Amino acid sequence: MNRKIIYISLVSLITFIFSMTYFSYAFFTNKNEQHGKLNIVVGKLNYKINSQDLTNDLLVMAAGEEKEVTITITSLNSFTSEYQLYYESDGSVEVSLSEDTLANPNGTIAKDESKTISLIIKNLLSTSNTITFGVEGGFVGQELALEHGNAIVGEEENLNITVDLYKGMVPVYYKNGDTYVADTNKKWYNYEKREWANAVLVSNTSDYFNEDGSIKDSMKNQKIDSGILQYYVYIPRYKYKLFSNATNIKNLISSGNTPVQMIEVEFVGTDTINDSTKAQDIGYRKGEWYVHPSFTFGSKELNGIWVGKFETTGTAENITILPNQQSLSNLKILDAFNLVRTVENGNGLNSEEVDSHIMKSMDWGVVAYLSNSKYGRYIDENTCVLSGCRIWNNNTNVGTSLKDIGTSITGCSAASFDEDTLYNSTSCVSGSEWNGANNNGRSSTTGNIYGIYDMSGGDFEYIMANTTSSGTADNIDKKYITEYYNKYSGREHKNSKLGDAIRECLVKFRNYDSAWYNSRSHLARDGEPRMYRGGGSIDLPYTSIFAFSSGTGVAVKTISFRIVLTKDSE
Repeated sequence: MNRKIIYISLVSLITFIFSMTYFSYAFFTNKNEQHGKLNIVVGKLNYKINSQDLTNDLLVMAAGEEKEVTITITSLNSFTSEYQLYYESDGSVEVSLSEDTLANPNGTIAKDESKTISLIIKNLLSTSNTITFGVEGGFVGQELALEHGNAIVGEEENLNITVDLYKGMVPVYYKNGDTYVADTNKKWYNYEKREWANAVLVSNTSDYFNEDGSIKDSMKNQKIDSGILQYYVYIPRYKYKLFSNATNIKNLISSGNTPVQMIEVEFVGTDTINDSTKAQDIGYRKGEWYVHPSFTFGSKELNGIWVGKFETTGTAENITILPNQQSLSNLKILDAFNLVRTVENGNGLNSEEVDSHIMKSMDWGVVAYLSNSKYGRYIDENTCVLSGCRIWNNNTNVGTSLKDIGTSITGCSAASFDEDTLYNSTSCVSGSEWNGANNNGRSSTTGNIYGIYDMSGGDFEYIMANTTSSGTADNIDKKYITEYYNKYSGREHKNSKLGDAIRECLVKFRNYDSAWYNSRSHLARDGEPRMYRGGGSIDLPYTSIFAFSSGTGVAVKTISFRIVLTKDSE
């Protein structure tokens, strides 16, 4: 009899414990690269849920009842992960965040961290209703695919982002690797989740736009199967905290070496500008905030810039920006410049609103710094997205060997960091395409599909930068020089500028293969007055988004270029 009483008591105790606490699991396979090392972990994401308002994971509500429920989620994982609180119900129910909530029901959660969420639950049925709660987990930087239930979405931080969507641009989002038309009346980008704003230009503009330039309701959330000509990604205006030992030119010789690190970024409006009383290379010090110079175009302060998602593709007669295509290369820099200037007057764009030009050195830097922030491939200063801190290389080349080199294929990813050049490429290896299952954003600036590709490897990319002594040898109209060029006074690293991701990102000052990740670090100079960035697939392993080299500006099979769209400066 006593044993029976003890047994019943024990069962009751266990039932009570599980009514207060239960665990949620999500299976995963983790491939985590850090500084070139690949670790594979197989297991399951593990979270604990505590709530005095639930019995196990259940909440039973009477007809029409409204109740506040508090749930605490604790991560039992050994790394930072994404979490998503979700619910399932027998019928109609309304779930919203309480004003008293201490955390969002979705976001990132560190090892052993707890998130306490308060919800207002209202049963909309005329009968009782049972609501079940659970947690879906995943890797930071990867989109969570909720397999069941309804996601509870929290408030997003006001990041002070203004996206200038020009007339003729179709806003898009991605689902299962496919491209869909976004509804701008809803949130169609999320920089906290590394989902940068994306847009495309299309051939059949009349199918997408009303007379006033707005997207037709019938096209919203529709899959785009054909007609895309160019993909773009938006970089919002931001300031960054000066991080480098080479911030000030007076301090370069003794302490110019700066290790790879996360860069602190804060999005700002056009009313935030730099102190005009400070000279760029003298007045600023490490630890101060600095509005990135890429957001000043002529005399205009920009909300942001649109950057080609891939290296430029197509032909000189029909310029495109598309994945899994040969990069458009073998053009003199002047010819490429003139070609890109025509983009602002085609495919629905209007030059009275939009300016198109080849990416400048500062434009390259503004992408590189955002990629190395918590809005790019970093989670925090010690942790990065699933595929690592460093962008994976595009190692494709259409040539047969180093003696017979050619251009590259856009949007591809190498199978590993040490994989050599993949010659005889006619397309990306199956699965390694920009939206392929094996790539999964590892060769993008965000570690997911929403980022920018081909910035490490692929083709070398001409940028608009030259040495002062070479003057205006490209014969470009003088009125364009200040807007479309970044000028340097010589090959010494001290001659670079804050924001261009050159001297600020050197692991060893004055060496020539010492940019972050030991990539190329050759500044423009007399005899080679032009610059190209990112390294090329034939230059492995010295490639990265921080690589820079000098050249003459002539047509080369392995050098392409990238397009930038901004508001017109005039």
